[in-house]
Amino acid sequence: MKLKYILFSAVLLAACNNSENTAKKDLEKKIITMEDKLYSQKDRPADFGLANNVLTLYLDFAKAYPEDPKTPEYYYKAGEIANSVKNPELAITLFETLRKKFPEHEKAPYALFLQAFIYENNIKDFEKAKQLYNQVISEYPQHEVAEQSKMILPNVGKSDEELIREFEEKNKQ
Repeated sequence: MKLKYILFSAVLLAACNNSENTAKKDLEKKIITMEDKLYSQKDRPADFGLANNVLTLYLDFAKAYPEDPKTPEYYYKAGEIANSVKNPELAITLFETLRKKFPEHEKAPYALFLQAFIYENNIKDFEKAKQLYNQVISEYPQHEVAEQSKMILPNVGKSDEELIREFEEKNKQ
C-alpha cells in the first residue's frame, strides 16, 4: 500500500511539474512574440497598448517565477517600458523592486541611475534626483554610471538658459 502511495505521489508531482514548465514556456513564448512586435515598430509611432501588454507579461512572469534568472531582467525591461509610456512613477517602482530583490544583479546600478534620471527629467524633483545620483556614486563608485552621475550632478535643476550661459562663460575664459 505504501508503494502505491509513493508511486501515485511521484506521478502527481511529475504532472504538476510538467504543467508548470509548460505554463512557463508558454509565457516565455508569449513574451518573445510580443517583444518582437513591440521592438519591430521602429519607424512607427509607439503602440502604448502593445507596450503595456508586454509590461504586464513581464510582471506576470516575475510574480509567477520570482527566483528565475530572467526575472530581474524583466523588471528592468518593464521599468524601461513604463518610462517610455509616460508612467514614471511605475518605472521608478519597478527599478526599485529590481534593486531591492536583486541587489547584486548587473542591472542594479543602471536601475538606480535611471531612477535618478526619471526624478530629474520627468518628475522634476531635483533634490531627489541629486540624492539618487549621489547614491549611485557612493554605492557603485567604479561603475560607469557613477562617472555619468558625477558629470550630471552639477547641472541638475538648471535651465537650458543657465547651462548655455555657463558654457559661454567658460568659452570666454
